[in-house]
Amino acid sequence: MGFACEVSHCLYLCGVTFRRGDKGATNDMLVRSLERQCGLRAARAAGREDVVLPPAAPGDNTYVVRGATQLVLAALTNNLPRVLRLVQLGANVDAKTLNGDSALHWACELGHASVVRALLDGKYGAGRSGAGARAGAGADVELRGEDAMTPLLTACGSGRLDIARMLLARGARVGTQSKDGFSALHAAVLGALPADALSSDAVLRLLLAATGADAALPLRTRKGLTALDFAEQLGLARCAAALRDFAARDFAARDFVALRTRARQRARARGRGNPRAGRR
Repeated sequence: MGFACEVSHCLYLCGVTFRRGDKGATNDMLVRSLERQCGLRAARAAGREDVVLPPAAPGDNTYVVRGATQLVLAALTNNLPRVLRLVQLGANVDAKTLNGDSALHWACELGHASVVRALLDGKYGAGRSGAGARAGAGADVELRGEDAMTPLLTACGSGRLDIARMLLARGARVGTQSKDGFSALHAAVLGALPADALSSDAVLRLLLAATGADAALPLRTRKGLTALDFAEQLGLARCAAALRDFAARDFAARDFVALRTRARQRARARGRGNPRAGRR
């Protein structure tokens, strides 16, 4: 689009075009134009919006998303065509709201799987490991949001199985911890509520089958709780059983590896003629 020819034109674009979902350039381009024409303060005021989200459940408080970019707004409303247009025009996929969350965090929270995929693919679907590498790369799967939550933690805490699977395939780590020490395992336990859901442990089982689950198992929150402690405290029998089974298998596997390693060491020592090898 370049720079707006007139101040009024720029103000119109920044104030109306994006809010109504019409065609236009990226939010960053409009803000740069407004900054050049009207100054930094006006650019900052027009570049972002505050959004009040309704309570997720009766009795909950409303939540205000402060300083949402246009890409975050599109992700919040599950507006996939708008997300795709903004990404292809070069919008910053990792830009955060003033609360600290990105468009990917909100898409994971609300279960907008198609939007999550578009954000992870990035410009022209290149992705972080595709052709063109960094230019046009997709959203960062380890980006820290509010309370240092990653997109995987957000998805697991909301019980989003398909999105969690998508994030793991893109390299999200199970053992990353939030500000309060929660790992994806803790979040999956919390996302299993209510306890009577038949598939309450589906996300947890997905995580336990992922790389790094064994290292994440003993991680504790700031209050000293492991994921198993958390499941037992919340009365989630299915989650607790899954964690106990995994812990037992993991312990047996590590014990087997340790025994095999010691056996090989003794065999090598005997091969070198070490007379003390047989007494170890």
